[in-house]
Amino acid sequence: MGFVFGAQALRTIRLNPKARLRPPIAFGFGNRMKRNEIDFIAEDRMANPSVTSDTELGYMFTPPCHHDHPCHRQLNIVMHDKPTRRHYDPESAQFTVTSIIYGIEVLKIRHPGQREANYHVIPSSVIMRDHIDKVIVAFTFGGTLHIVSDEACTRFTLKSTAPILPMIVRSSVITMLADEVRILLAERRAVWNEERPRTAFEEQLAAVDPFVLYLSCLDALQEKFSQFPHPVPEHMLRFNRFLKTEIDALYEQQLWPTYVPPLSKLL
Repeated sequence: MGFVFGAQALRTIRLNPKARLRPPIAFGFGNRMKRNEIDFIAEDRMANPSVTSDTELGYMFTPPCHHDHPCHRQLNIVMHDKPTRRHYDPESAQFTVTSIIYGIEVLKIRHPGQREANYHVIPSSVIMRDHIDKVIVAFTFGGTLHIVSDEACTRFTLKSTAPILPMIVRSSVITMLADEVRILLAERRAVWNEERPRTAFEEQLAAVDPFVLYLSCLDALQEKFSQFPHPVPEHMLRFNRFLKTEIDALYEQQLWPTYVPPLSKLL
């Protein structure tokens, strides 16, 4: 899952929190993750009202909402030295960020991490792995990442003005939305790679406002799915209804502007 960028480096950050911070070492980016590596895990514990702490959960999308509603604007992740075995215990978290030194890079961070750091995350997949290699994936349209680490744990807070999409329930419209958005971005990347340097697309992607990108993708997907000949499979009908409902809701909240720039203008 996720995009592989030609000019990126994969950095694994694992530092002694008592040591003086130094720039981490850059390594070559590994192979593209295969879809069958992903272990889709239901959000039963996330829906448990007795569990309120992200420390108890290992990760938490907020605010809470139904798995078919794109309302999450924040993802909290907590890593410990040893798995608690009470829930999903992330051992590493991977983000695609901008960097003054490396440009666009993929960070793979473990505990203990940097004592405190801030990053700009570009539209991409967020990937968590635990000690038995179970994977949780989410898609972000971009945002800010804050990392705080001490001897006890490393905490990550990803915030965005656009929905953060958990790709946890395979059959959910949110997972389908994330997949379709990544297809749209891959199509735009292909156009850019024919005309511009390989890094130009990611640099432009990093500059786009996350919420504007979200609106543009919704608009493009509504047009795409309205053109399929009938009859269409039930999952496509459900996805089309979701797109209409989401756009109508944004209209009612006065969050849908008079003009939504097409992806060809943004990217």
